[in-house]
Amino acid sequence: MKPEGSNSAGEFQPASTSEEYYTGQFEGPEKLLELWFSPSANSVRKQFGPASPDSSLSSSPNGSSLDERQVCYSPNGTSVIDLEREFNDTYPRYGLRTVSRKVWEDMLELVHCQVLNLIKNEQVDSYLLSESSMFVYPHKLILKTCGTTTLLAAVPRIIEIAASLGLEKVWRVFYSRKSFMFPDLQKAPHRNWPDEVAFLDGWFKNGAAYTVGKTNGDHWFLYLTPPQENCLKIEGEIEEESHQHVVDDDDEAEDVTVEILMTELCPKAMEKFYHHPEEDQPDAGPGGKDVERITGLGSIYDNCLTDSFLFTPCGFSLNGLIESNYYTIHVTPEQSCSYASFETNVSLSKGSDLTESLALSKLIKQVTDVFQPGKFTITVFNSQTETHFENIQRHHPESVHTSSHVYTPYHHDRRGNQSRPRSKVEHELESSQPKSVTIHDVKGYRKTDRILYEFDGYNLNFAHFVKRN
Repeated sequence: MKPEGSNSAGEFQPASTSEEYYTGQFEGPEKLLELWFSPSANSVRKQFGPASPDSSLSSSPNGSSLDERQVCYSPNGTSVIDLEREFNDTYPRYGLRTVSRKVWEDMLELVHCQVLNLIKNEQVDSYLLSESSMFVYPHKLILKTCGTTTLLAAVPRIIEIAASLGLEKVWRVFYSRKSFMFPDLQKAPHRNWPDEVAFLDGWFKNGAAYTVGKTNGDHWFLYLTPPQENCLKIEGEIEEESHQHVVDDDDEAEDVTVEILMTELCPKAMEKFYHHPEEDQPDAGPGGKDVERITGLGSIYDNCLTDSFLFTPCGFSLNGLIESNYYTIHVTPEQSCSYASFETNVSLSKGSDLTESLALSKLIKQVTDVFQPGKFTITVFNSQTETHFENIQRHHPESVHTSSHVYTPYHHDRRGNQSRPRSKVEHELESSQPKSVTIHDVKGYRKTDRILYEFDGYNLNFAHFVKRN
């Protein structure tokens, strides 16, 4: 819900549904932007990682030693930020994670949303917003906003902030959204997809725009750019990494984003997402924890840190952190415009003995059981990492021409006759080619679309489901 403003203490006040503020047409479907300034947090750390201050900057203003503090220099090396004091933690900080909350809040004014709360761990900062969420990593920023927010208006400012840190080039861009319920209420440049594409093309080179799904039904828009070479000053190393999609940290070895976008939600199930003051139910953060407990949404993943908010009179948002990964949920429960979204970058195989496809089916059931949607869309966007396949291509180029889509233990001639056995390298090449995650059928629903795309370094699997009568 959109905030009314702040009280004298600067505390957030949830919106009212009075006629002055609310028309009954709230745009739940979010705009989702990912700006990557490097292939990985590790590559940023190698260039800008936490450093010990020199002797002239060895003390904080109160005289305590900075030798063991996390510090960050500006690009010209003339100033130092005491990050421990700024962020009230001792996490290693570099890249975008050295940007203060105040700077991000000023940037979000361009989007027309506010920060409700911040949680963090060693790898990522999670901002819960009045209209959705923002996640800040050393090398990338993920911004997701709903309503009539003007997300793309923040792009120039985000680029400016990153450049001030020495992150002078954008490595990749991903922008996506579901088709709007109330497109006429949007503000420029979000009034239509061609305008959004034109805006993005004005800032980024070689972008490609797609419409996925039925144009006369529920569909999904995607804009992305290919990797930009030489993003950081360690050009040879980063150029090689950007071509290989290889990183040192196992948690970053795969980039995946799963979205479950739901409409026509069950009215009975939506009662949990209304604030009930007559029952002495709290709102805001304490109310959010109540909803987490009642619905189970706070325990979808084990060992996660969650931050949630119950709006007045209705609406719910949640951010969760699991090591370097996140998940986020946003709910608009009003029957006239009901919508809920679930998004995560947690690997489907993480902490599970199931295959990725079966793990996805389990996740879909967990989420849809809570909301009982009439319709929902699934998108699975996953990287083709050099876990094995590209490594073999680089080190054994002579074997690449033998590749085929289905592995057999022997080569065959043009007539299909068996010739010689495949080599071990050829076997490995076949068995480790990137594969798309399968979106299985969902009990009680009819699959009306299933579309597969293969992009530069990524696969997209899109499916749409409608509840059976």
